Amino acid sequence: MPRIDSKLTEPQRLALERIWTREIVGTLPHQSNARVYLTLERMGLVERVENRGVGLGALTVRGWVLTHAGRYAYCSTCKAPGRVRGA
Repeated sequence: MPRIDSKLTEPQRLALERIWTREIVGTLPHQSNARVYLTLERMGLVERVENRGVGLGALTVRGWVLTHAGRYAYCSTCKAPGRVRGA
């Protein structure tokens, strides 16, 4: 399997991190119109989603989420934690 992270630029890595953070915290999908997300979508790392809610009125939230490949690509750029002493 080729290493996806070797192709990521710093803006692409930061874009993946923004989405990953939103997913971990459990908020609405990351919303942005930046071109980097279109590039990441073509690479298969992110996808657009649309959440519809009903409350005081119809509410539609459009945003970006990571694909499995996107999670792998982002997580493979993170440095591995050091070995814990005594473990």
